[in-house]
Amino acid sequence: MLQTAETQDIQDIQNRIKRVISHVTNIPADSIANDASFKDDLQLDSLAMLEIAVDVDYEFRLGIQDLEDRIGELSSVQHVADLVANELASRN
Repeated sequence: MLQTAETQDIQDIQNRIKRVISHVTNIPADSIANDASFKDDLQLDSLAMLEIAVDVDYEFRLGIQDLEDRIGELSSVQHVADLVANELASRN
């Protein structure tokens, strides 16, 4: 099955976010599902989410001033990937 560039891009974003989460939490990246709930499935607290937000901001060079607040409102890898993809797309 052929993948579009957009599909490849979102998968790359998801994988990079999973690596960030893995670095912060020591949860293996390949065991983090795109739809895993940060709170319910991964048991992440607000401090871990803050560190993930800072690392995602750095990883993608986003420079979003309120990313720490915005990422706290997102519940899964997919939601964060969508935010990152939308932010990157708005710059093109």
